[in-house]
Amino acid sequence: MVVSKELIADLVEMQKKVLEKIDILQNEGTIPKEIEILDFQIRELESKLEKNTHLIKRRNAHLKNVELEITAIREKIEKHKEQQNEVKSNKDFDLLSAQIENERRSEAEKEKERMDVVLEIMRLENTIQSEEGLTNKISEKTNSLSTLVSELQSIREKSKHQLQSLDEAISLLKNKILSVDENLFELFETISCRVNDAVVPFDRHACSGCRTSIPASRHLKMRESVVTYIEYLHRIITEEVVNIERENENDAPSVFREDNWKMPNSGGGGITRVLENGSVFEKAGVNFSNVKGSLSEKLATRLNTMPSDFFATGVSVVIHPKNPFVPTAHCNYRYFEQYDSNGTLLKAWFGGGADLTPYFPYLEDIQHFHRTLKNACSKHENLSYDLYKQKCDDYFFLPHRNETRGVGGIFFDYLNDNLLKNFEFLKSVGNAFVKAYFPIVKKRNLEPYSSQEREFQLYRRGRYVEFNLLFDRGTLFGIETLGRTESILMSLPNQVHWIYDYQPKTEREKDIYKCLKPRDWLLETKL
Repeated sequence: MVVSKELIADLVEMQKKVLEKIDILQNEGTIPKEIEILDFQIRELESKLEKNTHLIKRRNAHLKNVELEITAIREKIEKHKEQQNEVKSNKDFDLLSAQIENERRSEAEKEKERMDVVLEIMRLENTIQSEEGLTNKISEKTNSLSTLVSELQSIREKSKHQLQSLDEAISLLKNKILSVDENLFELFETISCRVNDAVVPFDRHACSGCRTSIPASRHLKMRESVVTYIEYLHRIITEEVVNIERENENDAPSVFREDNWKMPNSGGGGITRVLENGSVFEKAGVNFSNVKGSLSEKLATRLNTMPSDFFATGVSVVIHPKNPFVPTAHCNYRYFEQYDSNGTLLKAWFGGGADLTPYFPYLEDIQHFHRTLKNACSKHENLSYDLYKQKCDDYFFLPHRNETRGVGGIFFDYLNDNLLKNFEFLKSVGNAFVKAYFPIVKKRNLEPYSSQEREFQLYRRGRYVEFNLLFDRGTLFGIETLGRTESILMSLPNQVHWIYDYQPKTEREKDIYKCLKPRDWLLETKL
């Protein structure tokens, strides 16, 4: 039997297509992440339902006690009136009248207390009804997504069986080759294991074309997966902001303005979404970018690398809430590649992080934020929360103020020791941002605040602006690569005050200054 190299090449091509199909199906792994987020939301709502139900029971018991007190007061008033009919002097009559007046004041106070409790019970009952409806809707969506996952698993299994058959056919044909010159066949030799499907020769476990430890075709697939994940994170953070706004809106619903933009004189572009003057969020910016261009020598020096062509994709989020008791939050996750003049990959890495900037800090909120990020880091060997927390404290520092921007989080850059494992880490910490921040928003959003507390929030926002304009690498990178200015500066709040030589006026304002230095928050017991 004579088998041509073209026949084997055709089978190999079929094999690659099935592998690509499996890869596409595996990219549907975002669905379980969505299910996980929905389950988390359900648990949050169930916890609220339980808390509110317990609160209603307590308020009903309190209402009963108040009504008993009102009844007792009214009985006293009637008793004093009866005694007035029996007194023999004006002095005794006036004394009873004064007692009746005091009892009536007590009755009015208790009646007001009773009405307050009744109104609170009504509000809690309405909240429970709303939460139950939302829980049912989320459960329906979770069930729908679970069904879809089962269908995708079935399709994936069929594709794997098809791949196995192709592998067997290729192996059989290779064993029967009689007339193909060995040297010619080596030109078409395919490394057929699951992760090494390159069609160029391997040399010391690296692609002979680009010298990266991941074969060229696999690297392109990984880049596509990174872009897919960044788009997914961009979407779920947008949805979380919108859902919180819908739960709290009093007037017309707040919506994101979305701009699709292109990079001038270069390549790629992105999507900028900005929500302003919402019920909860005074400004929320959620950016996605997927760009390429050339690094100038000046910018390359700032990024600790060399001038070259580049590709970069990332998501950048900055959220400025309206309530001073809700902290500002930021996250940025990105992937960067550099190429030589021939288009050969020189290096690639991941970077990013997340940090929290409160105005009136709560220790439990700070610890929740850090604990969630630490749990995400702990899933990955040799990727240390402690190291990235320290890098965050070092990076988000204002030397001219001698203080950190906020209470920190994590920050990492130039992760490239194992790109596939680094990508898994990026996904873990990216997903963790949603769990770390938005429960704090929901917890603190209804806290009452004064005009003075609002003024202090606007003053402290000035520090945020100072850091972003003077020191932030992302802002400087975007400006120097001629990115879209409106998108780059979406991180700035739309209201901010600078007040000359401002001094804290209350103990609560002084709290934040206790937090503006590196601290091991998970070991702290007080601010």
